[in-house]
Amino acid sequence: TYAAIISTIQDRGYVTVHNRRFYAEKMGDIVTERLDESFANLMVPVWLDGEERRRLALASTREGQKDLTERIADSLRHRFERADYYGYKIESLAYKLSFLIAPVSMLILALLMLFKRGFNFYDHGVVSLYGIGFAVFVFTLYNAWGWVIGRFGLAYSNSAQDLMLLGLQVHAIAHLKGAYALGWVGAILRGLLLSILTAIGFGVLLVGIVALGLFG
Repeated sequence: TYAAIISTIQDRGYVTVHNRRFYAEKMGDIVTERLDESFANLMVPVWLDGEERRRLALASTREGQKDLTERIADSLRHRFERADYYGYKIESLAYKLSFLIAPVSMLILALLMLFKRGFNFYDHGVVSLYGIGFAVFVFTLYNAWGWVIGRFGLAYSNSAQDLMLLGLQVHAIAHLKGAYALGWVGAILRGLLLSILTAIGFGVLLVGIVALGLFG
């Protein structure tokens, strides 16, 4: 209650009373300063009008946002200075979480075949694992071709590697057509959607891994 508050601040030596008026003591000034420093948005005098209270609250919010921005910048600067350590941490997380590729692929196929009856998550799992295996094989050839060119000083050409990537897309469409008994039009449309959803899904997965590596 109000009477209890008045009694407490007098007992603790924050204020004294003379002729029914309150006068702040040194200890009261010190406590008020500490409260202003730590809780500026709360320590707004009750006699201020509404506009002044809003102005002080806004200023406090801006200072808090500025402090937060500075803390984030310092945190990122620290991580860039230790790029080798955090790069290793991200790489380790990528290896550990690589198993998520399979469920993400299954979810994408389930969305693509949402209105195609007669197939369940087991079917999507078989199709996605086969597709992942073929993609790994193609990218292995892709990297091996680049190594051979660099190792033996052959004339560099993008044609062979571009054909490999094109073959991956063609194989995906043919694979969807055979696995889900689709027509060519349906397989091609779903193949294009598969490419888009795969880029989005694995982009989100990659961002999550990098965020965990940096801030986890």
